Amino acid sequence: MDARELLGIQFRRGHDLLEATIADCPPALLSHQFAGGTINPIAVIYAHALLSEDALVTRAVGDGQTVFAREGWSERLGFAEAAAFQAADWRDRAIDMPAFHDYAASVYRATGDRLAAASDETLRRNVGRNEPMTAIEFLAQIGVLHVAEHWGEIAALKGVLGARGLAF
Repeated sequence: MDARELLGIQFRRGHDLLEATIADCPPALLSHQFAGGTINPIAVIYAHALLSEDALVTRAVGDGQTVFAREGWSERLGFAEAAAFQAADWRDRAIDMPAFHDYAASVYRATGDRLAAASDETLRRNVGRNEPMTAIEFLAQIGVLHVAEHWGEIAALKGVLGARGLAF
């Protein structure tokens, strides 16, 4: 097994866990905001995870164009761009979950396709901004962990709100 195969397996597992955790989440939980809290609602965290993966994978092994831009998701999702960083107004946004589920399928497919097609040279190139980091390191340390981090965050929030947090 090489790095691209391992990363593909890790991303697929993260996607499966994220989707299983969000699947039974009722609308009231998806949009719940804690009074005085600073954490985003579950739907916003989900949107952030998807938009970020699109941007991060594009940066590491993509062709320079996000799925968001290539497939024209802006109008359907109500976001100006796929961005790794959340803007201050995200907390108050209404998230169109069916549209984001469709976008998730496109992002997940593109992640798998891009990893499978990435050359050894692409995987070894530096994509770090503040420190040297190969595409492999970037995807393992930031991409895969980012999905897992937000899956766990959503599961924990569901549990705090009285729902079953983990799907197992």
